[in-house]
Amino acid sequence: MKTKICGNNKCQKEKPVECFSKASRTSDGYHWECKECKNERGKQYYAENKKEINRKHREKYRENPEPILARQREYYTNNKDKKQEYATNNKERIKENRRKNDNRRRQNDISYKLHKSISRRISDALFKQGANKNNHSIFEHLNYSPAILIWHLEQNFEWWMTWDNYGSYNPKTWNDNDPSTWAWNIDHIIPRSDLPYDSMDHLNFRACWQLPNLRPYSAKLNLLEGTSRKRHVLNRKINYKHFSDEIWYNYEYLLNSLSNWTGPEAEKAKLWLKKFDKSSE
Repeated sequence: MKTKICGNNKCQKEKPVECFSKASRTSDGYHWECKECKNERGKQYYAENKKEINRKHREKYRENPEPILARQREYYTNNKDKKQEYATNNKERIKENRRKNDNRRRQNDISYKLHKSISRRISDALFKQGANKNNHSIFEHLNYSPAILIWHLEQNFEWWMTWDNYGSYNPKTWNDNDPSTWAWNIDHIIPRSDLPYDSMDHLNFRACWQLPNLRPYSAKLNLLEGTSRKRHVLNRKINYKHFSDEIWYNYEYLLNSLSNWTGPEAEKAKLWLKKFDKSSE
């Protein structure tokens, strides 16, 4: 049996060559350290440089995602049995990891948090009508992106509002005399209860989720006044022509609504709106 001594100072054990990765550039054709030491060294390096490694991976993906996605698809196709076996044997672990990742993204990615929050509310509204989203993304049926929604809400922030206090009303922690305990959430000026819909193509869906109908509002007032219907004193008659395809997906109309927004995120949002530009077809 052919053997080789591991070159790692912490190991230096003689092991079968099968314990070493192949390396075409070495004289014997094998890596200088055994697989076990190599994996351990890789884990340690990743733990010490996690943020920088992940940053580079994200940049590489943004610059050219297709080769990465192609490798992922190829791996999935070639390892379906392994992945199915792992999923079957690790259901609880997978569920817990998804929960942790979801919580982490909600804390660090406001776009993701908004998307999940709105998606849940839309699902609840559809469920009440005996319908569902049919696995469609909500932003496939809205005429704005998460970035545009974020910008719209920020334009209407009150002095105390930030993304750190976006959330629900908690009567145990709320103190009317202490703004640091306050929270806000998204309010529908024309209430959702006035605009039932059984699909995301329904005119009521557009009326409900159009940007002019959305505003950041005190979570406490939203709950208390929403129950009493106190604040909904405006004319509830809806002019549905504003939600026809002619206006809802009109590129010039949408672009003009962002005329006061500048900066990198604005340029990305305007690029996103290009899909509504009929003149480029």
